[in-house]
Amino acid sequence: MSFEVLAKQNLIDEEYHKSIEEGEAKVKTDTASGFINGISASMQKTTVDDYVSTHENAIANADKIEELVKKANVISIETYKSAFELKGLLSSLFCYTFNNNKDTFKKISDLEDQLGHKIGKFAKNYGKASKEMRPAIKYLLWNRRYTSTDYAKVANDLIKAGHLWKNNKGNYFVTGLHLAVGDNTFTYSRNTGKEYRNYVKVCAIQCFYVSSFWQDTLKVFEDKGIIGNVPLIDETIYHRTSIGDYKGSAKISFCYEDKQHILEHYVQH
Repeated sequence: MSFEVLAKQNLIDEEYHKSIEEGEAKVKTDTASGFINGISASMQKTTVDDYVSTHENAIANADKIEELVKKANVISIETYKSAFELKGLLSSLFCYTFNNNKDTFKKISDLEDQLGHKIGKFAKNYGKASKEMRPAIKYLLWNRRYTSTDYAKVANDLIKAGHLWKNNKGNYFVTGLHLAVGDNTFTYSRNTGKEYRNYVKVCAIQCFYVSSFWQDTLKVFEDKGIIGNVPLIDETIYHRTSIGDYKGSAKISFCYEDKQHILEHYVQH
């Protein structure tokens, strides 16, 4: 999280940064936590000194951050973006306080959970698909398809409902679902003798890459005018999510009711 983000939240402690510059606060890199700080600083494209001083400054102002979390009222895209930026700071602080065994870890963890709940409630309902449109959305994510499907009708219905988009690179996405994503932890099943990936809830507004078949089909259909123009997605709002058994990817469940809906409404008999 950048120094500028903290500045926006009025959390800058000039005295602390002055002490860093004067060498009063030393940064250790010869310990396990110091090594992790070095990796984290590299990932955030900053120096270890700046990484540590920024996070220590935020910890010193944890009470102010707590007030921001308490006052956060996520009711619009504008407030969602602002809260999501603060969530990014808390996520970074979560890692920093854990890796460095800080006493404030639990407080930061609790604050992140509280804010994540507020953001997630808004994200889950933003652009939420109707019961009738959910099967069509999931059909574009499914790795199978029915012969004699009226693909153009599926696409046009999704365009009309506001659930089919593309980005500037020509990739197609669907929206309207809120799905858990894969974690990097697994649970062992005694029944099957296999390990299964754990999935966690997210607080982001998601868009999902459609399957490769649909990517190619939609491109041809749009170029030939078989379907309407697919609008550009606002990538400052939506978080791109893939479908699959990977960390950060979602799983799609295409149940019997979903299949029946597609067969009844989009498959020619």
